[in-house]
Amino acid sequence: SGEAAATCGVALGVLLLVRSEEECEAGPAVVAGLPLGLAVALQPSTAALALVLVGAVLARWRREGLIVLAWAAPGALVALAFAAAASSTVGSATPGAAALLVSPAKGALVFAPVALVGLAGLLRALRPPARRLWDQPGPGRLLPVACGLAALAHLASIAVAGSWAGGDFWGPRWVAPAWPLLLLFLPEGFALLK
Repeated sequence: SGEAAATCGVALGVLLLVRSEEECEAGPAVVAGLPLGLAVALQPSTAALALVLVGAVLARWRREGLIVLAWAAPGALVALAFAAAASSTVGSATPGAAALLVSPAKGALVFAPVALVGLAGLLRALRPPARRLWDQPGPGRLLPVACGLAALAHLASIAVAGSWAGGDFWGPRWVAPAWPLLLLFLPEGFALLK
């Protein structure tokens, strides 16, 4: 299975997006397309997640961000080739939305409750700061919004496709590529929850 490698690709893509925001340059953000495209090639269920993050790069950097599409193209083409080869297999509809999160055998929050701390941190990153100096710029909300929407898109696509229960395994294997999106906000979550 390609979940671990896809998770690594998403983590690298998120790292490049964070670097781009810190340096206020489009360069690292557009290069993030390569690991995100490879994540889709390794695990096609990450397509919705990658599309949201690529859309965030395009929204933030506009014309400069268009290069992200070229960086994502190799992985996307490999994913399309795999999808065309495996077009005969379709996931069956299952009651996956609730089980995806709380199933005792495969529930994401059962196996990784630290994701709740990351979710709390994400929510904290979305709200305005309580105090800041008059000449201090407000924190950007694009990265928290993009990470939150990408994680939701990933969970929704898995739940709709019914692939949350695909194969014999324990734990939230299919959810793993979304973890870097939430775990990025662990420091804020720990600060909020004390």
